[in-house]
This record gives sequence, C-alpha cells and structure tokens, in this order.
Amino acid sequence: MPPTEIEAKLDVPSPRDLDRAPGIIAELGYFVGEGERCLVVDHYLDTLDLDVYRAGWALRLRDRGTRQVLTLKACEAVGADGLAVREEIEEEIEWAPDRAWAFDQTALGGRLPGLSLGKPLTELFELRQERRVYDLSDGEQLWVELSCDRVQWIRRDGLQSANTLELELKQGDLEGLRTLLRRLQRRTGWLPATWSKFEVGVSGSNG
Repeated sequence: MPPTEIEAKLDVPSPRDLDRAPGIIAELGYFVGEGERCLVVDHYLDTLDLDVYRAGWALRLRDRGTRQVLTLKACEAVGADGLAVREEIEEEIEWAPDRAWAFDQTALGGRLPGLSLGKPLTELFELRQERRVYDLSDGEQLWVELSCDRVQWIRRDGLQSANTLELELKQGDLEGLRTLLRRLQRRTGWLPATWSKFEVGVSGSNG
C-alpha cells in the first residue's frame, strides 16, 4: 500500500477560537499533550503549464529552517465532512534558496522528471503557517496530530488568510477519527473545511 495521509480539517472562526481548541478537545475526554509552536513555510511548485497538477499531484517544498522536506501529494477531493485520504510521498532533502527550484532527478522515487515533462519548475505561491502542534490520544488506540494553524497564502494577486484546525491520523482506525471530528463539531459548531490549502493557493495564483 502506498504511503497515505489521512486528515480532517475544520474552519475555525477566529484566532481566539483556535487557541481554545486544545482545551475543548480535552473537555471531550481526550488526552492532549503540550503544544509546540513553529513557523512552517511551504513553497508550492509546478511548471508554467501546471503539468504536475494536471497529472493529479501537488508538489511542495516545506522549509522549517534546519529541515527541508519535498512532498508529492495526490490531489484527491476532500469529503463533505472535511476528511481527506491521499497518497503522499515525502523525502528530506538538502536545499538552499540559491539553488532555485532544481532537485535531484532521483528525488521522490524519480517521479519529478516524468510529472514535469522535463520542464523547469517555478513557484506558484507561498504558504506560511503559524502552527501549534499537539499529540492527541483517546488513551487506547487512537493517536492524532492536532495542528492549530493561522494560515496565510502569499500569491501574485495578494494575500489571503484563514484559521484552520487539522487532525491527522497517526495511529488507529478511520472511524475513531470520524468520532472525534463529529464530537468536536457538535461541541463547537465549526464547519468542515472542504477545500485543500493547495486548491486555495493555486486557484488564486492562476486567477
């Protein structure tokens, strides 16, 4: 089975609500660990003709200062409940801004030359996330990474921002994640985010 990312995402009305989220989840009976703050900078890349996207993939370079990760993520639709199950391929790489957007041809299992049709890559948009990350558990089998994100898209047509809560399944079954999602929605009234961060960014960068 290929590497798979399973996550659910909710739209959160305000930064204040986002700050309340870990406490609300704890009130529902889940164990929530200490949060870790970080700034995540994502560069979404493609050819000028969007060949990678047209082939069904999003290409992302994530820069966390001391660590850079190159990711291919399948562009699967997000469900009406905010759940998404996507194939995801990741590889830690050595990268510096003066290298532009050129990568070793063997990166990501050698898929990039075929997906890009050998054309040079360019940046579609930049995504900055002020993120607080928590380990979340039901004390039994469920282990979820909770991310409280203040998101900003930086595109040619301007800036856009949002507050999102992500629940990424690390261990346990999908039904356990669905149960957590339903309970959290009933408690808060927050709506599912039926979009992906990539879709928001690419629609503006080509609008």
